[in-house]
Amino acid sequence: MDSAVATARRVRDPAMLGAVLVFLSAAAFGSMVVFGRWALEDGVPPISLLFLRFAIAAPVLALLARSQNAARPRGRAALIAVIMGAAYVGNSLSYFVALGRIPAATVVALFFTYPVFVMVAARFFDAERIGAAGLVALALAVAGAVLSVGGAGLQLDSGVLLPLLAGGFYTGYVVLARRTASVHPFASGALITGVAAIVFGVLALRQGLQLPHSFKGWFAILALALLSSVFAMAAFLAGAARLGATRSAIISAAEPVVAALLAALVLGEPVHAGAVLGLVLITVSTVLVVSSRAASAEATD
Repeated sequence: MDSAVATARRVRDPAMLGAVLVFLSAAAFGSMVVFGRWALEDGVPPISLLFLRFAIAAPVLALLARSQNAARPRGRAALIAVIMGAAYVGNSLSYFVALGRIPAATVVALFFTYPVFVMVAARFFDAERIGAAGLVALALAVAGAVLSVGGAGLQLDSGVLLPLLAGGFYTGYVVLARRTASVHPFASGALITGVAAIVFGVLALRQGLQLPHSFKGWFAILALALLSSVFAMAAFLAGAARLGATRSAIISAAEPVVAALLAALVLGEPVHAGAVLGLVLITVSTVLVVSSRAASAEATD
């Protein structure tokens, strides 16, 4: 009885609740590899898959923005959000095409080298200094990427390069997102996903829109839109408000680990020692990047 009361108190604690919400967000984002693979296996090509995902997510995010009385992005902020939508198109397409070619765990591991890309981009665009921790993170990310590819027995081809390309697009997305910090995330998210839905809608019409053939396929599409997009974003925002940006970003580093576990347990992908070590190195690299950026910001203040 006492333990149950103690657990209830911990859950009511804002920091503990924030940590739980951020972890659930990371798990929801991480589950994208499972739902994406299920949709692809049901015969839905990446372009149709992504159109359906964003066409469902955009109006839901718009409703959430309206419920928060969030003002729509205007002027320069709207232009940046549109460009972010274009970057998200490149990121999503590269990611899901890769998901149909190489193991899901490898896709996630290679994609999650992007925090290092962001660190390097910030050095050039925002004149942020790369300290010793950042250099160690860079070395760990490179080593982790090599181990992830070699551990899965893959060759350096388009399937391997696509997750890195997705990380490159996402880097641009993150760098631009800093310039829209004053805009409510639901409002900018609605515009970004709306842009993505329009682009993928045009591409799907040209290619021929293909819908899921089974309940499993439709479930996967709905889960991608509502769980891995809308819920994941809402849970992260709610958690970060209680926990703080730095600790939230560190907990979010659990996403590739969750994705790799789901790929093994749900998709039945084999687990290779080299790939596991590579994923660990990349996760440590992410935590180092976040920690070093936080320390740098505190020193500046």
